[in-house]
Amino acid sequence: MDVTSLPSIVSFSQNLVQDELSQHMFALTEKMKKKLPVSHGRADGQTDIFPQLPGSHLPLSNPALEFVKTVCQVLGLDSNVSIQMKKLKRDLLKLIGVGEFSSQAVFDNPCLSFVLPEMICKSCNQIRDLDLCRDVNVEVTAEGTAKWACPQCQTDYDSGEIEQLLVDSLQRKSMAYVLQDLACRKCAGVKEANMPLHCSCAGEFRLTYDLTDFGKQLVTLQGIARHYKMELLSDMIDLIAQSNPGLEL
Repeated sequence: MDVTSLPSIVSFSQNLVQDELSQHMFALTEKMKKKLPVSHGRADGQTDIFPQLPGSHLPLSNPALEFVKTVCQVLGLDSNVSIQMKKLKRDLLKLIGVGEFSSQAVFDNPCLSFVLPEMICKSCNQIRDLDLCRDVNVEVTAEGTAKWACPQCQTDYDSGEIEQLLVDSLQRKSMAYVLQDLACRKCAGVKEANMPLHCSCAGEFRLTYDLTDFGKQLVTLQGIARHYKMELLSDMIDLIAQSNPGLEL
């Protein structure tokens, strides 16, 4: 519990969740369950009800379930009502037929993130970190390309420059994977000589930059490239995937 909150505020928050908010959540969840049934894609070829964003990476199919998990995850951040939110989430999951301890009930952000640090606006010189997957100041043209705007002066960033920055980032990540050090699984010591198959402590060597982690970063870049029609970036990702059969994209 947050000790900085007044007892009256804590009591009000807890009662609000238990009474009014719970009633609204039950009504909304029941309505979504009836009007938006579970769907695994439509036979007519149209897009699913869930928006496809650059960072989308989860196979979402149950609108009511995702609504419950997301709202409860956000409201549960308040430690004053965490107990009430856990009970509410359990009851809502029961309403839609999902077990409290099921893997389906675990919240996982459906949108990945990829941040370009310290982007400089050439008009007003404002510096900010630009999240290419979640930024709200982005406009998609009729051709499918992206236009990111400066939030201060509304001047568009150079899309070609952004794609080149992504290409450079991909090259650095690929180089880091190829030239990485090996570390001992037992003592975590970095391998110094080239020939030994085992560490001096008899432990086996492992990669310090796992192929799975590298693949997750490629998935994020691939989503950005496809969503915003970045052909150069997409071609480079395809080339790396073809050269590394172990990658799962």
